Amino acid sequence: MAAAAAMRTADRASAISYSALPALSTRVVVRGKGNNIIGQRPLLKRAIIARASQQTGRTEACQLFAAPSALGTFAAALTPYVAVLASALVAASPAAATLAPGEILQLQETLTVIWETADSGFVDPIDRLAWDQARQDASEQLEHAHKKEEGYSIMQTMLSTLGDPFTRLLAPSQSRIFQADTTGQVIHIGMQAQKADTEAGPFVRVAFVLTGSPAHKAGLHVGDIVTAINGRQAAGISSEELNRLLRRDVQLLVKQSRPNSPMATRSLYLQARPVEVYPIVYALLPGEEMGAPVGYMAIQSFGTNTGQDAAAALHSLHAQGASAYVIDLRGNSGGLVSAGLEVSGQLLHKDDVFVHVSHRDGYEGPMPVEEEGFLAGSPLAVLVNSGTASTSEMLAATLHVNAHAPLIGEHSYGKGRTQRIMNMKDGATLLVSTSLVTTPAFGRIDKVGLEPDKICRSGVDLPDALKSEPLEEEKLAGDLQADPCVRMAVHALADAPPLTDRL
Repeated sequence: MAAAAAMRTADRASAISYSALPALSTRVVVRGKGNNIIGQRPLLKRAIIARASQQTGRTEACQLFAAPSALGTFAAALTPYVAVLASALVAASPAAATLAPGEILQLQETLTVIWETADSGFVDPIDRLAWDQARQDASEQLEHAHKKEEGYSIMQTMLSTLGDPFTRLLAPSQSRIFQADTTGQVIHIGMQAQKADTEAGPFVRVAFVLTGSPAHKAGLHVGDIVTAINGRQAAGISSEELNRLLRRDVQLLVKQSRPNSPMATRSLYLQARPVEVYPIVYALLPGEEMGAPVGYMAIQSFGTNTGQDAAAALHSLHAQGASAYVIDLRGNSGGLVSAGLEVSGQLLHKDDVFVHVSHRDGYEGPMPVEEEGFLAGSPLAVLVNSGTASTSEMLAATLHVNAHAPLIGEHSYGKGRTQRIMNMKDGATLLVSTSLVTTPAFGRIDKVGLEPDKICRSGVDLPDALKSEPLEEEKLAGDLQADPCVRMAVHALADAPPLTDRL
């Protein structure tokens, strides 16, 4: 009887046009053996959609619906008659309502991997009830995703219930930027723009163009005036936002003046792509107060090449007679912890503690410096600011504790946790915070940051890393001497007591 009723229900559904339906719903009522269960049935829905696609050759998704006047109650016995109902659903559903069944299944598999990885390794205590509910909600919402990007957003919403902004899912487009950053590249259009104020008002000019970059190929030159970016007046955009906009596809309105040519205004659409950067900027500074030069090294990112590039820079400065060193970590948001450990191996003693590591289950132990630094024992000073984060804070802290290097600048960001990185099959990247780190003196970094010994706020732009080779040292040294924080660091080195008095 129940099966016959289900068949009649499906037959009635097949005779109803889509426009005649008073409502659409994915709610299914299932009755059987005394139970009255009302809820979503994603597996049944996926089976119906797959069968419909197989029969018709159509790959667009089909909505499982129950029209109050037509489908009423689905009996549990409906499943054997999926094929009958499927043909009605294909005719009644709007085109391309959701992703194809195979795409939804792939997203569901990604969701499972993400949930299990975070569940087993996330460093903070988990609210089990909220976390389990977040998974259930995400799974149900994925059944109705219209685009893959929507699916990634649903999974990110699930991760956000953990309360950690650093545990996140990067969609394939975002993953591309992340992968470039960790391999010594940036996604960029290949130009730097600089704001300037004149009597005629503020304006933005092109300050640097990287050879072979999208900007270079489009014919941009240093001195060109940028009047609009993505339809907005360029002069009204802050310097920080300006730098961010140049790291993605962008529409520029540019005024150009060339020899023997009148001023021309061009509209350019530039697509960002990976460009090589030089993560280390260094120069020899005069050190009259110390009786010997001071080596300056800025580390602007911690990628796969940072350790070897830093070693080359420090060896060059040492060969030129540097007797003390300023390590500039301002604006460095971090990167690979292993790269920070490599740099410490040039400056500290073997087995000095880089950081202490803890997981959800408790303290794991110290992470030691793995090499004897050829500059171990040299006087050091470290520059930090609010943009100094993660691996940069770890390096600053270990130099402060182990080498007694004064911290000069502003309070650091406060990210003292590391992430496990997983590359997903679909091109996305998952980052899960799996450990907390503290300073060699067990000082907290996460959500606290590092307090400078001497406060200094510099309005001078940091050296530019968007270069294919090191900057000219002589010009850089002159620019650095105009930086009050660099000058303060040099003075701090000159005033420091002999190393034997500090040990």
